[in-house]
Amino acid sequence: MQVGMAWGMIAASGLAMGDAAPPVVGEAQRASLPALSVQGIARVAILCLVVDRSPDRLALQARLCEQARRISAERATVPVATIGFGDPALLARDTLGVLVHAAIDRRAGPAAMVLSVRPYRADATRGALFGATPVVARLDARGLAPDAVLADALDQILPWRMATAR
Repeated sequence: MQVGMAWGMIAASGLAMGDAAPPVVGEAQRASLPALSVQGIARVAILCLVVDRSPDRLALQARLCEQARRISAERATVPVATIGFGDPALLARDTLGVLVHAAIDRRAGPAAMVLSVRPYRADATRGALFGATPVVARLDARGLAPDAVLADALDQILPWRMATAR
């Protein structure tokens, strides 16, 4: 009986069966709105993790982080820096973390990198569920994914890069 009364109250209020439509946001308007994960950021902090059995894993990790910082900083509207594990900057409410995770496969043929890039906000109300589409790329002479591959991933999560994505 109470369920029926609740439905009656909803119907009387005009909210039943689509009577009250949500505000319409056009595609052009939606495209100009920044994602919650990047609203209110004052800085970008890039944190990298490379999984590799090579003895120069940490050097490769540092090179990948610098590559991501350099590409992210192009046309950036906020400062972009690399950070290390345990850096409290990642927990600042106005920091957008960019987590760059790479796994190196050297088992057969030319070495390849599986690359995943995603945004991170310590403020749970501004978190992102997904990041850039993961990608596999052959390593270049520097032992990194080509700049274009990392740039494409960053284009998917950084608002100043989205506007000019190739």
